[in-house]
Amino acid sequence: MKPTNLRAKLCRELVQSELDAVIHTAHEARRLGDAPPAEVMRMISEHARVVHPRLLELAGDQPIGVAMGYAVGALFSFVRQIAIDRIIRVERSYRGTVLGLKHGVDVARMLQRVAIEDGELDLARWCERVIAERQWLIECAESTFGWFVGHREVATRSGLALTFRGIAAEPAQFDQA
Repeated sequence: MKPTNLRAKLCRELVQSELDAVIHTAHEARRLGDAPPAEVMRMISEHARVVHPRLLELAGDQPIGVAMGYAVGALFSFVRQIAIDRIIRVERSYRGTVLGLKHGVDVARMLQRVAIEDGELDLARWCERVIAERQWLIECAESTFGWFVGHREVATRSGLALTFRGIAAEPAQFDQA
């Protein structure tokens, strides 16, 4: 079946969101070193790396849309890493990443409904599986918010301070308490 305009737009948005899930979670993990929130971000990044190829297969009938999703995702990631993450607090960046992950789940939910309506059951099943897995990972990420309360000095540092002080390269400063 020829993809609907809504399906095409949602696939493009989900490709972008999944690219963000790979990049931003890995970036957060590097910034936090061995801290518990970093471990969850590494798990989410790995999950996104694993599920992304199948999404590309399922959305493969629209190569221009997929390429646009990649381009937009790469551009936003670049801007975020060179500008935004350098000025906002560590915990705010982490929460922003979690919020972006929730957005991706919402897009997958909408795409799943469109896929069911269009009779694209492989895509609908992929969405169902990824939604369940990612939702659990997001809940794990949210459960680490308390770590920032116990590590306020780290939580309130800007990304620029971490860059200059090399905190991410010194994970021993982040105890597991």
